[in-house]
Amino acid sequence: MLVGTKAQQSALTQEFTHVRAAVVPDTVISLASAPEALARIKHRVVMVGRLAPEKGPDAALRIFARVHAAVPDATLELRGYALSPAYQTQLETQADKLGVRASVLFAPYTTGLALQQSYQQAQVLLAPSQHEGFGMQLVEALECGTPVLAYDVEYGPREVIEPGVNGDLVQAGSESAAASKLIKMLTEAPLWHALHQGALMSAKRFGPEAAGKQWQAFLAANPVQ
Repeated sequence: MLVGTKAQQSALTQEFTHVRAAVVPDTVISLASAPEALARIKHRVVMVGRLAPEKGPDAALRIFARVHAAVPDATLELRGYALSPAYQTQLETQADKLGVRASVLFAPYTTGLALQQSYQQAQVLLAPSQHEGFGMQLVEALECGTPVLAYDVEYGPREVIEPGVNGDLVQAGSESAAASKLIKMLTEAPLWHALHQGALMSAKRFGPEAAGKQWQAFLAANPVQ
C-alpha cells in the first residue's frame, strides 16, 4: 500500500500488522507555461481548499480578524468552492460580524495558472484544517515560494512544514498563537524573505525528480510477480 506520509505509514502498520505500507508523497509539477511570478500583494493571506467545516474557513476568519486588528491593510482570500450556498452565506455573515467583510475575498475554485497566481500574490498560505490526507495546497504554495502557517494535524503538515524554515505550525485550535505568528510573517520582512527562500528550496522534495527516485525505490523493493 502506498501512503503520502510517514505518520500514515506508522498508523497503518500499527493497526494492521500484516499491511506493508510505503511512503511516496504527493508531487507538485511546475507549470511549464507559467508567467513570471506576480508581485506579492502586501499583507495578503490566502487559504486554498474546499470551504467546509473540516477545512477550517471559520477559524481562518477568526484568525484573520485578530491579524486585521494589528495589520489594518491585511486581506484574506478564501479560494475554493463552498460546501453549499448556505455555508458560504454563513461564512460571509461571520465575516460581517467580525468586522472584516470588506477585507475578505471569496474566490471561486480554480486550477492551473489562475490558482498559481493566487499563491504567487499571497504573502502567506493559511491552512487551519482539522485533518488532512496530505495537504496538496501546502506543497503548491511552497512551489510558489509562499510560506505556510498550518495547524499541526494528521496527516501532512508536520512532514511538509519546517518551522522557521518554510513556515510555521501551531496546535490545532490555537487561534491566538496562529494570529501572532501570522502577524510576524506578514510584517517582519527579513523573516518573510528567509521563509520564502526556504519554501522554494523545500519544494524540491516534492518535485518530479524526487518523486521519480521514490517510485523507483518502491518498484525495486516490490517487483511485479
